[in-house]
Amino acid sequence: MPRPGKIIALIQLRPDLLAGAIAQVIREAGDFSLLEPAPAGAEMLDRLADDQSLKPLVVMVGQRPQLEERAQTLAHARPDLVVVGIPIQEARSSVSIPNPTLSRLIGLLRWLS
Repeated sequence: MPRPGKIIALIQLRPDLLAGAIAQVIREAGDFSLLEPAPAGAEMLDRLADDQSLKPLVVMVGQRPQLEERAQTLAHARPDLVVVGIPIQEARSSVSIPNPTLSRLIGLLRWLS
């Protein structure tokens, strides 16, 4: 059963099989909850911007230019959220960390290693 706070908002910026596959893997992993519907469309970004009580890890799937634009918009509205961008047809993902202090960076590096 997922612990509180381990909620993922999975957003696809355009219909794509990758987002559906990611949703399935997250469900099968069992240690995260998905904010439904998952994958959600771009309207979920408006919901997250408006509802300060929602504090998920945001995972966006889409084309790089659209990902960067939407991540910046969400970061401006909700600087408290961590946003992971997964570009379609590219080999690298990106992470946007709110308030990127050195101690938070070190904590992330420890977690990733």
